Parts: sequence; structure tokens; C-alpha cells
Amino acid sequence: MTKPDQGPKRVELNAFLAEFAARGLTPVLSTNGGVPEADIHLAKVTGEPEILDVWITAKGHARLQHERA
Repeated sequence: MTKPDQGPKRVELNAFLAEFAARGLTPVLSTNGGVPEADIHLAKVTGEPEILDVWITAKGHARLQHERA
């Protein structure tokens, strides 16, 4: 059995997660704005696996920049 295609936004999320992990950070995730102080926000239809959009918040960018310094 093969793993189904993850879709472009899932691939983007995995890249964001890898960037945090490479710096030894665990990001706070939020789905549909449920956690305003999150590092990464996901937009998706409730109950569906597909991610419609994903982005790093200003707080997430700040955490990554701090760890780069």
C-alpha cells in the first residue's frame, strides 16, 4: 500500500516544521485561528484532511530569526 499524495500545502507545512526542528524548536500550531499566539496557522475545512492554506505567523518568524542569530 502506498502513501497518498499529501498535496502542496501539506508539503509546505512539512517544510515549515522541518525548519523549526532544524533549530531545535517545537512550533505551536493552530487550525482555523484557534490559537492566536501560534507560530504556524493552518486553514482547512473541519473534518477534511486537506489543508487549504498554511503560513508562519509574525511570532513564528521572530522565533526563527532569534534562533538564527
